[in-house]
Amino acid sequence: MFIVTLMFVALIGVFCITGCGGGKSCATPKCGSEKFYEGTARGCSIPGCGGCLTPEQGCNTACWPQDCKYVTASSKSENESGEKEVIKISACDTRCYGGGCLGCGQSEKVCYSGCLTIENGEDDKAKGFFYGATGKDEKFIGCANGCGGCIGSDYGGAYLIDESESLTGVN
Repeated sequence: MFIVTLMFVALIGVFCITGCGGGKSCATPKCGSEKFYEGTARGCSIPGCGGCLTPEQGCNTACWPQDCKYVTASSKSENESGEKEVIKISACDTRCYGGGCLGCGQSEKVCYSGCLTIENGEDDKAKGFFYGATGKDEKFIGCANGCGGCIGSDYGGAYLIDESESLTGVN
């Protein structure tokens, strides 16, 4: 009986060290979709190892994610001058925790990538891939307004990911 009790206490200790218990609950899968005035957004959030074993704590690496989110969104409309506006995005957003010491004072880190198509009339077009991470500039690889290559962007991809996640409830 003593050995069984000792094993139980050791198991509880392991759960506390890894972050299980102490009021932080394991992440759960979430999926959602939303239709808005001229488009749709869909998203899913799947817990990673960190989300189950060390909620809101981590190793400062995307290899120990809290969750991985996948979103798609598309919108078609016309602007004031009658030209069509199209926005399409498919993206993956991986969240992890890092910084701090032994799980204290850690902050959420994000790395993301996706495909993006934007058309705003005949002259304003962008099509390609984007990627970024917390503390780093977002890059866009593709063709924008007739120019191709890898260019810095103004975090437009991150903004569209956040908006899609908010609409679908997976944020």
